[in-house]
Amino acid sequence: MQAALQPAVRSGSGRTVSLAGRLGPAKLPQRHCQRVFRLCNHTAARVPCTHQLRRHASRPITVATAFPDGQDSGLDNSRKARLQRQGQASLHFVRQAWKLLKGHVWPIILIFILCDAAAFATNRISHRLTNEVAMRALGLHAEEIGPLWWLSSNPAFTGSAYRWIIAALFVAAFPVTILARTIATSAIALLCCKHPSTPGTSPNATTTSAVSSATAAADISPAAEAGAKSGVPEGTDTAAADATGAQNSRGIRATIGHMVSTVRLLQPGVAAVWKRVFVVDMLVTVQVLPLQLASLLLLTLPWTLPRLLDLQAANPVAVLEGREGWQAIARSKELIQPLRAAVALPFLGLIVISRILEPLKGRVMAALPMRYYRELPEIPIALYIGFTVASVIINRMHDLLPVVVYQQGQHQTTQSPS
Repeated sequence: MQAALQPAVRSGSGRTVSLAGRLGPAKLPQRHCQRVFRLCNHTAARVPCTHQLRRHASRPITVATAFPDGQDSGLDNSRKARLQRQGQASLHFVRQAWKLLKGHVWPIILIFILCDAAAFATNRISHRLTNEVAMRALGLHAEEIGPLWWLSSNPAFTGSAYRWIIAALFVAAFPVTILARTIATSAIALLCCKHPSTPGTSPNATTTSAVSSATAAADISPAAEAGAKSGVPEGTDTAAADATGAQNSRGIRATIGHMVSTVRLLQPGVAAVWKRVFVVDMLVTVQVLPLQLASLLLLTLPWTLPRLLDLQAANPVAVLEGREGWQAIARSKELIQPLRAAVALPFLGLIVISRILEPLKGRVMAALPMRYYRELPEIPIALYIGFTVASVIINRMHDLLPVVVYQQGQHQTTQSPS
């Protein structure tokens, strides 16, 4: 005999899912009953275990499913819904990174200008020391090497000995470069997530006060404006131009003052956390470098990408939660693992866009006719500035992505039931 299962159950979304429909019956033995019920649970339909199921458990049963709205499979529907949720979460990460960049654009630009300047100075000093050691150890002359602040490209003596000197000095200078990046990421995490000086206040209190003070400094008082109007006769364009220039200069000075004051307010917080963040950053770098080398094969990307993503929130965890060493890395994995699929798209997308913009800028600038440079120089200048600004925005959004992912992961952790 066959037992006909024809219940109508209510799914998690409130729709009625019938287990007897147009797809026709399917005979299943006893050992497949549990798989059928797991399938029903996966499609958000719950089948109650009644006495009829227990009574007919020893014989084949008939199970038929009908999916509403003309859809072919509940598994396909759930997969599409999952992909849609992941796409929406990825767009949310990108929007949040843009929102943080837009709200703190000038302090973030100053922080990374200082970071890049420190890295540039470190490279120049490292290259100069490399050439000095090569001149003393290998008996080379400055004329043969060329500019001493850059590595030599002379093929006459760039052999194994010179390369070993380069490698040794690079390893010695590498922690200094990591330290500059550590200070920058610590300052960014404090700027975007915490009040930099006084705990217990809103995160944007300092920024808001700095913006308001900058705005007040940029505005011209009504008395001064009235005096300017009364002292300048009508039809005089020179005085109006001077007043506009003074107002613009005050606005620029106010913006620079706001930028510098905000970064100064971050100094006590950065000084308190940079040591443990530096240790975490070194541990992350030791793991990231071999994973990046393995990712060059592309076939290993499905294995390396999840492990690279798990490390992205380690620095914000060390800054904002006070975790040290491997505890910060473990906490980063705990936060990011539920968000891996959603984080992968903006993580890879921003990197790919950044890698495309630089060669695209060179190709576009080289493809412009020469008469544009002679007769219409504003076109090449505008294109160059546009590509540069776009590259800066993409790189800074990529730098802010770990903070956004940390905030989302922490939010999900606090919202999830214990």
